[in-house]
Amino acid sequence: MALVYKDYLNNLSKIKKLGTLFILCRDIPKFLFKRNNLNNTIFINKHDVECNILKAFNVARMEASLNIFSTYYLQDYILKNKSGIALARKIQEMGHEIGFHYDSLDRNKGDFKKAILDFENSLEIFKKNELIVKSLCPHGNAAIARNGWNSNKDLFYLIDQKFGDSLIDIICSKFIKDCQVSYITDASYKLSKVKSISGIHQEYQSTTFKDIIENQVTKESFIVLSTHTHRFSSSHLIIKLKKINLSILKFLYNKLKKFKLFNRIFFYVYKLGKLI
Repeated sequence: MALVYKDYLNNLSKIKKLGTLFILCRDIPKFLFKRNNLNNTIFINKHDVECNILKAFNVARMEASLNIFSTYYLQDYILKNKSGIALARKIQEMGHEIGFHYDSLDRNKGDFKKAILDFENSLEIFKKNELIVKSLCPHGNAAIARNGWNSNKDLFYLIDQKFGDSLIDIICSKFIKDCQVSYITDASYKLSKVKSISGIHQEYQSTTFKDIIENQVTKESFIVLSTHTHRFSSSHLIIKLKKINLSILKFLYNKLKKFKLFNRIFFYVYKLGKLI
């Protein structure tokens, strides 16, 4: 299971022993040009850090002990306190990459002008705290009512206009769309392969670490494994309880999302649910 520390690290070790080339997101362009001359599968190990940066730090330390380096996409509010900044810097100092997990368009309720300014302000927070951001990942909110925009991905065309190739979006950048990427996520506390990751509507196909190791690493040329560090645990029991919690929240949302008042309330309930 992807979220149990011991199992996760054992499986990463197996993937590495197959000769897989682990790279950081910021290094994608230079390796894509070399891809046809490489015999190795390119493997990007990325984490979305939406809360509990201490867990992210612990995962980063474990990965570094295996000489595996990952990209950690932080939401900007994590840098509002000194402990969050200190842990983010330590993750970067280990050799991992710090990226921005942006929520700018949803946070500004679809106002593109406010969102791009908000995005730029967030980048300044990273820069001020000596965190080097070269790559991005849009945050997907499962419980938010939208009218006039589909997701945070919609902001990327403005980001691209302003920053060009100086910022890579692991989901939206054109060269990511153009190459065949096998994108695997831990959505809903299980591993799933995502079809058309940059599209509006996504389809998921269940997979396992066993399948990744035995089939995908040997057949795919470019794999992205995306996980959420706040979901990691040392106990299978805790993960089962978290799955039950998430299932209850999803059931309530699907039953009551047609009510506007409930949508507003549920957004905060859902955010709280992630912390449990």
